[in-house]
Amino acid sequence: MNRHRSIPSLPVVLLVMLALALSACQPTSTDAMIHTGAYPGIRNLALTGSPGQQLLDRIAQRLNSAKTLHGRFTLTLQGRAATGTIKLEQWSAQGGKSRNETLTSTLPQAVAGSLTVSDGKKMWQYDPSQKVVYVGPAQQSSSILAVPGRGQVQLLLNTLLSVFGSSAGTLVSDKASVDGKAAYQVHVVPQESGDQGGSNTGSLSYQGEVYIDKSSEQPLRMDLTLASLGPVSMHFDAFELNAPVDSGKFTFVVPAGVKEEALPTASSSNSDLLSLAQAQKKAGHRLLAISGEHSEYILNGVTTLGTPKNAIYLLNYMQGSQVFTIAEGAPLANLEGAAGQSLNLRSTNATFAQINNLASLAWTEKGIGIRVTGQLTQDQATTIAQLLI
Repeated sequence: MNRHRSIPSLPVVLLVMLALALSACQPTSTDAMIHTGAYPGIRNLALTGSPGQQLLDRIAQRLNSAKTLHGRFTLTLQGRAATGTIKLEQWSAQGGKSRNETLTSTLPQAVAGSLTVSDGKKMWQYDPSQKVVYVGPAQQSSSILAVPGRGQVQLLLNTLLSVFGSSAGTLVSDKASVDGKAAYQVHVVPQESGDQGGSNTGSLSYQGEVYIDKSSEQPLRMDLTLASLGPVSMHFDAFELNAPVDSGKFTFVVPAGVKEEALPTASSSNSDLLSLAQAQKKAGHRLLAISGEHSEYILNGVTTLGTPKNAIYLLNYMQGSQVFTIAEGAPLANLEGAAGQSLNLRSTNATFAQINNLASLAWTEKGIGIRVTGQLTQDQATTIAQLLI
């Protein structure tokens, strides 16, 4: 049964989960010490509110008001089934202009030499391993932090850069050090809906540490653990705002012998959702779905992520007021993510993990990775899994 209702947008954490299978400290009394003047090096802090939050807010304000951004980043993933390092370089400018390059990678999910380029009107997504470039209209955004593209690396980088503006921060130490530089260590968790200056981050659950240069208040490194994904570290090898960027960075010339294909449209709006039959035709194989006999589960359509040769299909379900998603695709195969409870499911091994109210049940079946994600108990998630045919 495929009855359509208005549904909320896809959880941010799910997008990251589908991107890659990727510590936390308890807050101390450092905030109170700052208010008494124990850390005079912190500049322009208000007498009320969290000093750690003030640091995050100042970085977020600079990022949001910047006209250009250039950065080189090293991402280190430490999931049980996905461990490796990706080096990226990013250029962004106002007007939706952006260039994201994967310089090196030890992960099969991220190909060295791949890049996504946008001139504000047109976007190119180049996959050198497949000798294909996908071309389509640019994704419109007013923020230089919005890295365009639907690839795995872009989704992950977008999520990590959003941490500065979507987190509640607690200063843990002003005596940290990163690469010999004196740094502040700020413990971060998602903002709650009532936090001043931020919006509810919904189902994005994470915790970890952000390290900020004491002299420049530039980010140096972040070490996060994302719900159902595991640990990911991002080192800011280089990072500058408002520096001139060569306009040639935002153009792309298709190399000889590379095939051009239309960039598939992807949207979470109901008008762009596929029916199950349409999605299965596009996938070229049967997608597991809940049997129509169980009419209490309503399929609100299927969303596609990624390029045709590397696609993930998201089945958006509702049961009453409860929303959950079933993600299926070869890129998810054998990616266990964060440590969780192992269990036997559908004649194979599965992993159930839960942080706060977000749960993920993951397994691989016939070479296709499957994830049930939502605010579910283990019993609810396993019941859904057993209903798939």
